[in-house]
Amino acid sequence: MSGPCGQEAHEHGHSHGHGHGHGHGKCDHSNDDKEAESYIAGESLSGYIELGRARCMNVANPDMLEKVLTKDWSKRRNTESHIVSDADEEILVYIPFGELVKIKAIAIVGGTEADDSSAPSKLKLYVNRDDIDFDKAGEVPAVQEFDLQHSSLGDMEYPLKTSKFAAVRDLTLIMPSNFGAESTQVNCIHLRGSSNKISTDRVVMNAVYETQGQLSDHPVQELAGKATAGA
Repeated sequence: MSGPCGQEAHEHGHSHGHGHGHGHGKCDHSNDDKEAESYIAGESLSGYIELGRARCMNVANPDMLEKVLTKDWSKRRNTESHIVSDADEEILVYIPFGELVKIKAIAIVGGTEADDSSAPSKLKLYVNRDDIDFDKAGEVPAVQEFDLQHSSLGDMEYPLKTSKFAAVRDLTLIMPSNFGAESTQVNCIHLRGSSNKISTDRVVMNAVYETQGQLSDHPVQELAGKATAGA
């Protein structure tokens, strides 16, 4: 599972000359909406996120990132906690996990009910690339891209390619545009899937077994050599 929630600030550059950072507060994982629960059936991955290492770029209020990442699905339309872009409409969010996870779907809720033009219109996803920034995103192809629904209701879940998101240690989201507003607002980023810890443990066990096997070979070879010399 993820480590404890902490507070940390980072400054990041961007080809447009932005200065960006992020901050974190306490986690809130409550769930009180059965209708919403049934819609997003499956395990929320918010509890697996290492919030102390999560970061964002080109965000005017980076201290709200943790609330956006951990917001309960039933409160996805609540706009009190959100992140909003700074110099232009682009937003980058980096999400590290405490263990390997399998991501099955993502939901992005943005804008407001009164004006949804500030909601993201496109989404690019990068897997296990903690070096992605706005410049590299123009050079490296995304693992998957989406044209997002023009709605602030957040009733759209986007399924991910199973083979591409089966062993994710970190996920980078880039939302390069919105539906015509000067800035982009994101209220909730919700990931659904499962832990891939069993696969991780199997890899570790195999590595230990192979190492032990290699070490056990040496005494046998040494004894065989002594027996030959004695004969």
